[in-house]
Amino acid sequence: MLRGMIKNNLDRPEEAISDLNEAIRLQPNSADAYMIRGMAKAALDKEEAKVDYQMALKLAEQQGNEDLKANIEQILQRFKDQE
Repeated sequence: MLRGMIKNNLDRPEEAISDLNEAIRLQPNSADAYMIRGMAKAALDKEEAKVDYQMALKLAEQQGNEDLKANIEQILQRFKDQE
């Protein structure tokens, strides 16, 4: 997951998505991995990014991660405001 985050920060979203796909395959309940993959996808396809953010939100809620949940809700609200 860290490699994906670093590649996303280096503005290499395709490589980031590939690494994050593997992280999600290994840890399918990682809300963080879905959120970071959503960040990478946002540079390429906003609709696909929203799907990942929604999955991250669902997992954060299930895991009781209120900070991550609030962060994702803010991101999703920004998407909604741009529509």
